[in-house]
Amino acid sequence: MSRVAALARRLRRHEASAHLPLPANATHETARWHLAEWSPLAGVACVTGLDAEAGRELSRHEAAAFLSANVHAERRFISAATRRLERGDASHAEYLRHLVEEETCHADLFEAACNAWLGGLQPDRSLAFEASRRSPLEEDLVLHGQLLIFEEITDAHDVAHARAADLARCVREIHAAHHADESRHLAFGRAVLRELAERAHRELDDEARQNVARQLASAWGACWRAIATSEPARRAGLADPAGARAQAWRNTAFAGLRARVLSERLSGLLACGLLPEDMTP
Repeated sequence: MSRVAALARRLRRHEASAHLPLPANATHETARWHLAEWSPLAGVACVTGLDAEAGRELSRHEAAAFLSANVHAERRFISAATRRLERGDASHAEYLRHLVEEETCHADLFEAACNAWLGGLQPDRSLAFEASRRSPLEEDLVLHGQLLIFEEITDAHDVAHARAADLARCVREIHAAHHADESRHLAFGRAVLRELAERAHRELDDEARQNVARQLASAWGACWRAIATSEPARRAGLADPAGARAQAWRNTAFAGLRARVLSERLSGLLACGLLPEDMTP
């Protein structure tokens, strides 16, 4: 049995941790909801002078932006994966069906958290798991690659926030629950993409492989744009939300965060040629 098949069999036995009810005690008067070092606005002039209360309020809306991006991206993935399964030629179809079930649980949990604590979902700026017609192998590479990229970014965020003692307890619990599931998804996703990349080197020409790599590089940028929207600044009452977002994209702190996640989380995709060699954060 291959490593991918063994992982799929083991992972299908797990029930999503995100079946848990919403954590209680969502009090946030004295605790932040989002780590400052994970804020796209870290170091931007309009937030450096905020007092503690205003900073906590901004962090609440940044937490909502992150959870909302997950809800929208997961539901788009669910839709794309379902269409892929309906065609009958998807790689590892049984596990893909299991993954759809777990991602549905995650989206429902995050939406409930946004509605209960964070003023509802923020607008959809998420990654679209859509593309023009390709060969089945190319479709699998792009679908699993897009999902893995988003899950690597999300899991890095989850790990940091689950461990942060100065954040609201309910926030830590949600990130810990999500990380428990994502760590299993990532083990499978990394293995299946290594397998698919080996097939791609045998079965696809250079142009097709380069096109896949360009699409996954585009997905990397789309994931960060889904998180770094102007909505938190707008909801927090900052004077120029669109200007704050534009400054965030020029901000060295945010660029450094993206570079760190790229280096720590996506070296495998770079090594197997599924991202361009000149990939930038």
